[in-house]
Amino acid sequence: GKVLSCEIVESSGMNNKGVPTAEFKPVIRFAYQVMGKDYTSIQIGPSVTQERAVLARQMADRYPVGATVTIHYDPQKPSEIMMSPRPEVTRSILITGGVILLLGLLSGCIGLVFFLIYFFTH
Repeated sequence: GKVLSCEIVESSGMNNKGVPTAEFKPVIRFAYQVMGKDYTSIQIGPSVTQERAVLARQMADRYPVGATVTIHYDPQKPSEIMMSPRPEVTRSILITGGVILLLGLLSGCIGLVFFLIYFFTH
């Protein structure tokens, strides 16, 4: 596929305390072909707050206009595509999973130690 346009869209409003807020999200338009048929799709990235607007820009920068990109589409519905997962989400999921795994192993080791102490002292 090919990136046709990429922009950061800002939306503003008020939070539940009446404080003005701003959110930013990347909006990317792609063109691609499946079995000779032309398709276009607009993908909207996640909204981020003004403090994290740089993340929206970083995501948009991954899709420069005119760039060739791999499109993942549903073979039953070629008009439905998926953007590649955001690296920071993938990384955070892996880190969280690793921490949970380590905590589980540590808990298991501590439990085994207490079991062995109990078993050999009674």
